[in-house]
Formats: sequence, structure tokens, C-alpha cells
Amino acid sequence: MDNHVNPMDGMRPDGDYTAAQLGKLLRLLNANYHLRGGDINTHLVLGGIRFSNPPTLDTCNKWLTDSGPVAEAAMMPGGGPIWPIGYQKAITAIVEGRYRVCDDDPNVFYALDRPDDGMEALESYHVLNFESELDMKSASRSREIERALKAMIRLMATLRPDLYAPVRRGARIHTPSGRQATMYVKDGTPTLTNKNEPDHIPYIVDIAVPEEALPGNKDDYQAMNARVHTWMSFVTGTEASALNLALYWAYPIMAPRLENLWCFYGQGGNGKGLLFGGFRRTFDRWCSEVDIERLSQGGFDGGNEAGKLVDALWVSDPESDMSSEACARAMKKIATCDPFTVRYGGGIAYEVRPHCGFISLTNRAPYKEATRAFERRLVEVNASEGHTHDEFAKLADWLDNRYGAVEMLLFSANLWAHGYRPDMTESIGTLESLDEAELFAIKEIVEKGFTVSADNPYLGKGRRYSRSFINRTGLKTGRRQGDFGLMVKSESMFKPYREAMESMLTADVRQAEALKEKKAMRAVTDLAILTPNDADPVEWARAKRDGGDTGVYVPAENKVARNWHRKAESGQAATLPDFTVSPSAAEIAGDNTVIIDWDADHDGNGCEHGLNRMERDLGALIGSEDFPMPYLERSARGGYHGTYRVPPDLMRYFKKSAVGRSTSGDPTLLVDLKAAGGGYVICAGSRTDQGVYEPVTAPSDGRVPMLTQPMLELFSEYGFVRLPEAYVGPDGKAHVGHGDSRPTVAPSAYARFKSSDGRLHLDTSPMAPHMRHNELLRRAVYVAAAAKAMKLPQSDIDSAFDELRSLAGDHDRKDTEHVLEDVARNYGFQYRRPRTDDPND
Repeated sequence: MDNHVNPMDGMRPDGDYTAAQLGKLLRLLNANYHLRGGDINTHLVLGGIRFSNPPTLDTCNKWLTDSGPVAEAAMMPGGGPIWPIGYQKAITAIVEGRYRVCDDDPNVFYALDRPDDGMEALESYHVLNFESELDMKSASRSREIERALKAMIRLMATLRPDLYAPVRRGARIHTPSGRQATMYVKDGTPTLTNKNEPDHIPYIVDIAVPEEALPGNKDDYQAMNARVHTWMSFVTGTEASALNLALYWAYPIMAPRLENLWCFYGQGGNGKGLLFGGFRRTFDRWCSEVDIERLSQGGFDGGNEAGKLVDALWVSDPESDMSSEACARAMKKIATCDPFTVRYGGGIAYEVRPHCGFISLTNRAPYKEATRAFERRLVEVNASEGHTHDEFAKLADWLDNRYGAVEMLLFSANLWAHGYRPDMTESIGTLESLDEAELFAIKEIVEKGFTVSADNPYLGKGRRYSRSFINRTGLKTGRRQGDFGLMVKSESMFKPYREAMESMLTADVRQAEALKEKKAMRAVTDLAILTPNDADPVEWARAKRDGGDTGVYVPAENKVARNWHRKAESGQAATLPDFTVSPSAAEIAGDNTVIIDWDADHDGNGCEHGLNRMERDLGALIGSEDFPMPYLERSARGGYHGTYRVPPDLMRYFKKSAVGRSTSGDPTLLVDLKAAGGGYVICAGSRTDQGVYEPVTAPSDGRVPMLTQPMLELFSEYGFVRLPEAYVGPDGKAHVGHGDSRPTVAPSAYARFKSSDGRLHLDTSPMAPHMRHNELLRRAVYVAAAAKAMKLPQSDIDSAFDELRSLAGDHDRKDTEHVLEDVARNYGFQYRRPRTDDPND
């Protein structure tokens, strides 16, 4: 190589070194650094190394130099080496120029890189650690030897700067024609240069690229900058994040001072791994992946992990737990170049100071409160979501076939050279990574400043918020007015969650206002046409009964049914009203039915009639397909009520009794609901002080109508029903629960079914005999929805369904297959009936 010393040069002739040839060097060494080692003269060490031309293999006392000759160690008369072999090898390496001093730090030294085969030297350099590289760890005088070598390396650069130029802590990208781009820090200023000929200065990073990979003029550079900016924006969520990510690539080389660490945050499937994989394939020699958790633990495991920091410029952890305090402290140490103890395989321990840019690729928001030093140094990058396979294919093509990694480094260096610095105001935190209980807590804190744990309907009895959630969101536990809950501890950490929730709530308000305006334009039924008919009240009740109504009747005195619940449970209630016992009767909702009560505005507050309000909210008139006509009855004061059937599997999710004003939080909602065992309404034919209750209109087919899917979803919004995450609706199709059960907008209908490891996590607990149908349905819907969300193959569905068949045990086999078939087909999967020897199957 050009930077190597010719063996015939005066600094190293083809023979013994003599005092005359190196006298000046030795005098300086001995006078300034006191290198005489007791009774052993440094001159004898230098003068005793011999060189021979015949090629021989390396032995314990002989080694092949890069320049060609074989070096033979200086030996004592008794046969042992005068000084350790590693020291003597270092002498030849120094003279050949393989060991150099850093140009801006006299205490940092570099060694010329070698490929894995150890034969031909490369053009780049790595940090020199004397103990490990020179195999001197057992020498009793290793520190003295190390001082001698360092002094010699420094002086060689002074005596022969043409041959031993210091290594520049920077990067050089060059082409076969000699064009090159160099990037480094000079006098505290990031510097980027472009030349048409080499400058013969050694760099830490030195990489050869084809001519087309290095822009040749200003227009080419502008086009390259536009490309890189496009891709940085593609994988990040904001312009600030795009800038922060772009600045990372040249940070270890161009930053005037290493003090930052990066966190690239986002859920899976957003291109983080693809981007870093492409960069690593180009700059693999200077890239390293560490397990920050192992590193933070110290000991032998931590020491082995710390060894990966040696020589690395770009260090990443693709699985970082950023919510761990210990990990946060370890990351801070890397950022500030604090020493780590390295211990390879239980060998001798030595210290290394990392000189790298660390980035965490994680789906966990960082625990900024771990230390203030960590928080001050953290550069945050938010990943974007929702890209397609074709878009990722274009990114991969740019990285692998169009020199994308080289362009990223050049673009980043250009930003540093023009004074750009990381945007420290960019903050990480999204609502999509939170579960229902955590979302509820964030919403409460944003609106009220405090959330009471016991009031969280999604937290569950006896459960508490996870420490990870509390740490990464900047919250703390405490009490307010005697209630235990959460409050903000660090506003800087909570800020992104506050902004995201406020944005969502603002969007919800705007959406609600727009929807309200839209609903106001919808047509409603003129209630004047809903007039009573002349049906006999008892025959009317009998027709309802024949049509599927399961309600029962008890006497009522002027709208008050005393002990109605006890009478219903003890069998004293009748299947038809008896007006001979009392002038009025109360109907109690029966099994698998709900009674909807639409009130009039009795208080004069200007509220819309409950029936018309529900028509507007539903976007359908009563008597239509989405809002079928029940056995409609009118109250004495102008209200209406009617009964609807509910699928048995969904009945348990309904509130027994719901008053629209209080349940929904909307004081203008005059719609109430009574479910089985939850209350009663005064039935048609009753006479009270306020007037007569009369039948109005019956369904055209005489059947009590089934609640429709739009009505069910509207009642979910009202808060009358809390739907499960997955269920089969009245329409017989699979649906995902929403409405009030999750106070946020999910990115997709099935996103909540995704698991972090991309696999199904089927509930394999035993099914209670009386619950097998419902449990089978619930678990089958989970399998199908999760498979849809994670794009799992059909084979995974088949395996999970086989396990469900096993869990169903002796449950009716035909019902089992009917459930599995319906779920599979509703979600777009194939249904495969299992093989059986039973001829009845």
C-alpha cells in the first residue's frame, strides 16, 4: 500500500537495525520518555530484531511483515525473547506504518485493518488496544511496554510525517479514478470535502465505490439529497424525525462532540430493520449489534457484550427495552464515551471507551426519567406506519442496488457540515401501543389531571398499571382526595401522549359536530302518523307472545309495580296482562330481549323526541330494514316503547338497565333500555292518572324483530352495551367490538389482534360445559381476526381450529363445526372439515 514503508527505505534496511540508523529516534525516546527498562537497553530490543528474505511460515518467534521479509525476534543467550514477542512485533508494525496516532488526540492510537484471512491489509483503521492486540496481558511490565510503544508511534509521526501521517478520525469514500469525498471534524468544525485526487491521509473509514456511486457535480448532489430526504421521510412520522434520523448516519464521524444517543421508535413493519440492514451490509466492518440488557448487567456477560463496542462506529440494539432504568443508564454511558470493562471469554479484563453512535430500534417508549443526563442526550425518531409491500421493495432496491447506504452517509455529512443539529424537541409516544386500560388512564389525565385506578372499567378488579407503562409515559402513582391513581410526574415524557390524546379528542369533537350537522339534515318520522289502533290490549299482548316476546307481566298501581323483581323470580308474573286485577300492568323484559323506551320532552328543555333522535343517529326511519318496526306502544305522555330480540351470545354484554341521559353522558338523549331482569315499562291497555297506554303498530310479519347490527353498534355508542373485541352480530357475521369500549381510533379494524411476536396466542384453558358454545365462538373469532391482522397462512388457522376441536371435548360436534365454518368463511378463510371415521359426521 502507499502508506506502508518500503523495506529498503533508510528507516528499515534489509538487515539489523543499528544505533546509527535509529540513533535520533532512540535518543529522543530515552531522553524524553525514560524507556530504559532496568538492565535491559531499549537499543538492544530494536537492534536485535533480524529480517530474512526467504519466505517461511509464522512461528512463535518469527512473523511475516506486510512489507515482505520475515522478522525474527531478538533472543537472550538462554533462548527466551529479550522482551515479549508482542512488543517486538509491534516494533515492526510501527516502522511499517501499521500503528498510527490519531490526528486530534495523542492518546488514541489506530491499527491498520486486516480482512478475515489476515493476508492483505485494508485501507481503514481500527482503535488499537495494546493488551488484546499485542498479546501482552501476562507480561509483568506491560504498562511500561505500552508507554514505550505509544511514545514511538507519536515520534514516528513527527520524524517522518510523509510515511507515518496520523490517522484522521473520519471517513473517505473514493472511486477507481481517484475522486473522493472525505468527512471529518477539523478544529471542532464538521468538514465535508470533495476532491478529484487522493490526499494520502489515512482515515478510520475508507471504502471504495464505483464511479456512479459518488456524485460528480452539484446537480448530482442535489438529486442525491432529494432521494435520501424522500426515504428518511418515508420511514419516519414527522419532518423533525426525518432530520434526526438523517443526522444519525454521520454522527460518529462528523459530530464535534459525542454526547447523544438515538431512539427509533415504532411498531413492527415500518422499515426500521430494512433500513439498518442495508446500511450494515455496506459498512459492516464498523457496525455492531449489542444486547443493551446484557451490557447493563455487567459481569462476564456484560463484559463480552462490551467487546462489541470496540472499533464500532454505528451500534444498534434491535430489541431494546427502553423502559428499563438500567438499560437507560448503559445507553447514556455509550453516548458519553464512558469506559466499559471488556472481558472476552473469562480472560483478563481491560477498559474500552466507545466512540460510536448508538441507536435503539424499539417499540417501547424510552424511560427518560432514568437520569436527567439520559433525557438531555436522547434524540428521538418516530417511525411511520401503514406502508405497502411494493413501497418497501423500492426501499430495498435503493439500499442494495443503488448505493443507498453511501448516499445516506454523504447526505448526513452534508447536514452536519452545514450546521444542522438534532431536533431535541421531537418526542416519542403514540397511543397505538397502549391497551384499553392505559388509553382510558391517558384520557382521564388529559381531561382531569388525575385518574382513579378503581374507576377504570378496563383495568379489572385487583389489577394495577404496569411499571413499564408508568415509566415510559412519565406518570407516577399517588393519592388525591383519598383516591389512589396516576398523575403526571414528567411533563416532557407525557407530552407526546397528551398531544396525541388532545388531537384525537379535538378530532372527535370536530367529527361529532360534523356528524351532528349531518344528522340534523336527516329525515325523521312525523310522530303524528303513529296513532293508536283499536286492538284489544290482551289480544295485542298475546300476538306479541306468539311473535317471540318472552316478557312477563305484573300488576302496577298508577305506573308503580311493587316487588316486580321478586314476583318475576317466584313465578307470580303472568304471560299476559290481567286488567281485572289492576287497571295498569307492567311488562318486564324477558330472556334474550330488550325493551327500548323512547321518551318525549316532558321537561320542556327542547330535547328531540327519543324516537326521532334515534332515527337521526341511526340514519334510518322506524319501519326500515336497519330500524325494523316492533310491537310499538304509546305511553300516556307521548312516549313510545317496543321490544326487540337479541342473539343469546350477545345478551350478557348488555346493561340490565340504561338511562340514556346518564349512561351516554348526553343530557339530550331521551332513549332508555331495559334488559332481562333490569326493569319494566307500563304496557298497552294500562290506565293511569296521566292517561291511557295504547298499542300503535305491529310488525308486518307478526314477529318480534331481531335487533339489527346498526342498532347494536349505535347502542354500543350510547353505552347500553359493551361489545367484546370480537363477536358474531345479529347479521350472522363476525365483527370487531368498538364504540365506547376503546376511547381511540384504531389504525385498522383488526390491529388490536396483532401480537408482538407475530404468532397466535390461543386461550387453551378448559371450557366450562355450559359455556362451550360461547367460548368456542369467542376463541374461533380471535383466531380468525388475529390471522387476518397478521396475514398468517391458512395452515395456522387449520392448526388452531384443530386445537379448538380438542378443547371443545364432548361438545356437540355438529355445533362445533358449524361455529368454525361460519367464522372461517366470514373472515375470508377456507374451512376444512376434519377427517373422521364416524359415518354420521
